[in-house]
Amino acid sequence: MKDTAGIYETYELLEQIGRGSYASVHKAINKQTGEICAIKKIPSMMSELNDLVTEIGIISNCKCKNIVRFLAGDCSNKEVLIVMEYCCGGSVKDAMRQLNRTMNDEQITVILRDVLCGLDYLHSHNKIHRDVKAANILLNEKGIAKLGDFGVSEPSDPTNRKSSIVGTPLWVPPEVLNHEDYSFAIDIWSLGITIIEMGDGQPPYSDLEHNAALKEIKNYEKPPASFRDSSKWPANLVDFVATCLEKDASKRKSARELLTYEIFTRVTSNESIKRLVAEVCSSTANLTETKLYSKYNSALIEGIWLHNIYQGRKKKVIKVDQMIDSFHKFEREFEEILKGIKKHDDQIIDAKTQLKLIKEESQALERDKNELEATLELLKNRKSELCNQLDKIDKHNDDIERRMMKLKSLESK
Repeated sequence: MKDTAGIYETYELLEQIGRGSYASVHKAINKQTGEICAIKKIPSMMSELNDLVTEIGIISNCKCKNIVRFLAGDCSNKEVLIVMEYCCGGSVKDAMRQLNRTMNDEQITVILRDVLCGLDYLHSHNKIHRDVKAANILLNEKGIAKLGDFGVSEPSDPTNRKSSIVGTPLWVPPEVLNHEDYSFAIDIWSLGITIIEMGDGQPPYSDLEHNAALKEIKNYEKPPASFRDSSKWPANLVDFVATCLEKDASKRKSARELLTYEIFTRVTSNESIKRLVAEVCSSTANLTETKLYSKYNSALIEGIWLHNIYQGRKKKVIKVDQMIDSFHKFEREFEEILKGIKKHDDQIIDAKTQLKLIKEESQALERDKNELEATLELLKNRKSELCNQLDKIDKHNDDIERRMMKLKSLESK
């Protein structure tokens, strides 16, 4: 990876959708296919380059629907770019902030099952995530929860147990804070804390001073944390949290074992999360005027690129039609030639073979045409959806302007 120019040639940045302590995430569109994706931009600092290469190596090799899909990656002297699938619902933490509420037990259970599937995949491939929390669980339009942000993840060598401090303090288990050996079990502990975070809005001990909170977590004598009010939650979910927060790491259940628990028997679909994502995507309640403008501008640019792609595909369909007409003309001319050489058996056999090939190619072009026309129809629908979104945003902006004028009128009085 020597240059990020190829990424910028292929993708157009639309808007910034997230920012961390050292990286930013941008919504982007593939200029050739119209696919929406997310691009993570990280300043290229040599001290952290190995960690970034490790992150790219881990996600690029993951083939699991519950892990964010890697699309491309590159780096230069200035920055590292990681292109990933776009999850329109953002993170679980984003969803709770946007809707100003926590998750209910059904939503928690669906997300929990998906995350456990992702962790089971990682652990079975000797990888530890090391930073499981609501901010690192992303939701797509189908309601599927996916593990993301592998910035501190690493391959796990069963013969070389880890002991360095990793992850986010309030989510890490006692063995990590006590500088003891750890392995896959740390992800299960962090998942238990994340369940509480999804239910209460914050991890346990978040109201304490930092060192006091860590002291509580490190204390093996204290019982494991739970929801602020456990009586409000199903008993099997409360028990599940306690199972994840087993302080003896050697007794902590694996992701695969936890997936067999009775709590998941009632999870039949991801519809509850799909509805949640739809609500998040349509909500503008907590958006500032600047963010609304950013979304408007993003939708406008996306629409322009989709229109360009649509026009390009349309031209291809026209060219295919012309080629098909040429083949049909050639086919007719060839049949006339065949009539004139009936006495020459060898030539006739050869000509029929060529005609068969031409017919097969013509049929293949017909199929290509049908596929391109289907794609055009999808792009038309997407363009229509974007126009509707732009209309809604325009109406919202008009409403804001009317309110501002009303306020100015009242002030002048």
